[in-house]
Amino acid sequence: MPKHSVHYSLATALEAVRADKDSVVEMDRWAEIGDSGASELAGTLRKNENLEILILGSQNIGPLGAQAIGEAMHRHMKLKELHLHNNKLGYEGVEKLAHELAKPLSKSSSKPGNKILQVLVLRKNEIGPHCSGLCGMCRFSPQFPIALLDLTSLQLIDMNNNELVYLPLEIANMPKLIGLDLRNNSIDNIPDQVMVTARSGHQSGFLILKEWMLAEIQRLDDPDNATSVLAGDPLAALAALSPLGSPQGRRGNKNESPWPDNFGFSSIAESPLRSVQVSPVRGGKDTRRRKDKNLDTFAKKGSQAAHTSGAIGVFPSISEDR
Repeated sequence: MPKHSVHYSLATALEAVRADKDSVVEMDRWAEIGDSGASELAGTLRKNENLEILILGSQNIGPLGAQAIGEAMHRHMKLKELHLHNNKLGYEGVEKLAHELAKPLSKSSSKPGNKILQVLVLRKNEIGPHCSGLCGMCRFSPQFPIALLDLTSLQLIDMNNNELVYLPLEIANMPKLIGLDLRNNSIDNIPDQVMVTARSGHQSGFLILKEWMLAEIQRLDDPDNATSVLAGDPLAALAALSPLGSPQGRRGNKNESPWPDNFGFSSIAESPLRSVQVSPVRGGKDTRRRKDKNLDTFAKKGSQAAHTSGAIGVFPSISEDR
């Protein structure tokens, strides 16, 4: 894993991005660079070619800062992970970010622009309904920032702890998506039985959530031939969808959850695509080391969807308050 330091000031972060030597840039959560700082950082990002992970948790970033980051990342060919947890993006910020990322690279192209971004962390961003659906931004989807569906390269989306009440079924058609954390949201259009069985979309539970959404799309299109993945025992359906087989027997306590609860991230410097350990340092020196840890058996096996997309099908653990 590459070395990287946590930047306690915007100045050192800007210097690191300009130097274009680090693959990871992380702001300390107390820096609170806001929209103006995010815009400055985005300006330097336009000329950067080597950054792969950008961590801007708890930076008081709103819609304007999110839009600036999206504009800068539009043509960035290396940045795979964007962590914006615990900010103030809201519906508007997510919509602007996704809209900029998905813009075609040229006027003659109709294909989405950025095809590199794999991980988008939007936990704790006050994302909820926008308006009555009559404004231009909502695009007739006032309850969910629909531009996210245009980011077809995404594999993992963390929307834990927001204000979502609706999830578009079409999200199941995102070609590379293998994890979608919807915990701590009050989503009305997905049955409670599905959300509980699918563990709100995270880890292997996403497989059954996806299957239910695809079946629901089929039911709405052709009610006479619709099928349900929840027919019979929903836990059995989940086991059948997972290549790991039945969860029973993996743990001694039958009352304990059969799946490891490590979708969230244990450190803001951790990547959802790998498990790493970091020790903090102060200042701008690039001396903070990240060290690979052996993934557990579950992570090594992953899900079939993860193997086919080339990524690990589990999120290592990130703390909720960072």
